[in-house]
Amino acid sequence: MECPGLSPRTEGVTAVVMTVFLLVVGTTDLSGTVPLACGIERTSIWIATVWFIVIAGAIAVIDMQTRKIPDRIVYPSLVGIGLLYFSVSLSEAACAQEASGTGEPLRVLTAFAGLTTLGGVYLMIAVVSHGSLGLGDVKYAALIGLTLGWHGWNGIVLGLLLPFLFGGAAAAVLLVGGRIGRREAVAFGPWMSLGAFTALSLQLFA
Repeated sequence: MECPGLSPRTEGVTAVVMTVFLLVVGTTDLSGTVPLACGIERTSIWIATVWFIVIAGAIAVIDMQTRKIPDRIVYPSLVGIGLLYFSVSLSEAACAQEASGTGEPLRVLTAFAGLTTLGGVYLMIAVVSHGSLGLGDVKYAALIGLTLGWHGWNGIVLGLLLPFLFGGAAAAVLLVGGRIGRREAVAFGPWMSLGAFTALSLQLFA
């Protein structure tokens, strides 16, 4: 159902915000600050991880077919995943738990650092390369940085380097095989997704 006066993009973002808000409120004791289920942190992190994996796969397919990365997928995911991570930090603080290692509050900072780092680097490349990378790639890079940054700086570095490694190798093979010309553009979204999948897998299972 569409709301009068709202664009589909606005409706999507609004739905994401409301969903995450209800998730946070539904697990919080409104008479105080103690969550009803302090174990919600792990669930929220896995929801964010699965969310990212699903949309990253979709973006790879869409970009291969259309050479575009849709804002209607990236924007709601940035908001939703960001709010899920933020809710984890609030829940950790309310439970008065001291996390080992980087700790949840610091993870929020590294997630934001990942967003700004990958988004900023891709933006500079897009400007310098005069269109070799589009703004869709820049926005998607910010989402990748947000997700990988939650898991630490190693993921941010891998998420930055691996797409260019995979994409460069694939382009070289296609060029040598005569499948593409020297000036022919190829979709970079699939290689961004593959790099993100690889970095995320190494962080989660290594």
